[in-house]
Amino acid sequence: MAQPSKILLAACAAAGLTLAAVEAQAQQPDPRLGRALAQQNCGSCHAVGRTGRSPYAAAPPFRELKARRPGINIIDIVLLAWSRPHREMPDFSFDTANSREILAHIESLQTPPRR
Repeated sequence: MAQPSKILLAACAAAGLTLAAVEAQAQQPDPRLGRALAQQNCGSCHAVGRTGRSPYAAAPPFRELKARRPGINIIDIVLLAWSRPHREMPDFSFDTANSREILAHIESLQTPPRR
């Protein structure tokens, strides 16, 4: 019986993928998971999707963050908000993986949806 790693390598080779490409893809943050995390942790104040109003009027919708600060990297905008929370913003923390997922979701909102 073939080992699972050999089967995976054979499947990747058949698909024209290198092991490095598969590993890189596995490390990419998932915006869909980021949306779920954002909805759970941020959705009580912010609109976290492509449409809708923020439940808390002073909280900017995630899709508008880049437009509010043109020329600034979205990661810097979010990190600034996370590092200097205002009094209305609750105290929270995310681990590195969750932060990457949420940032990937926010970044995905800054571009028009695919048709």
